[in-house]
Amino acid sequence: MDYTEQYSEWLSAYLDGELEPTLEEPLFGALATHAELRREMRELLALRRAARNDLVALVPPLSTTAAV
Repeated sequence: MDYTEQYSEWLSAYLDGELEPTLEEPLFGALATHAELRREMRELLALRRAARNDLVALVPPLSTTAAV
């Protein structure tokens, strides 16, 4: 596994709240120096926002499900 794959895994774990605290500093250091990793983080954050917005849009109003 090369360093970019490792950082990508750490980034996903961080965004999921599952990254070991001892790996946060190396991850943030990599984000500070690698534009590609920062781009990947922005993309992952955009995907999370889109998924969250879609979920809100797909949940039917309570009034339509109360009778079920």
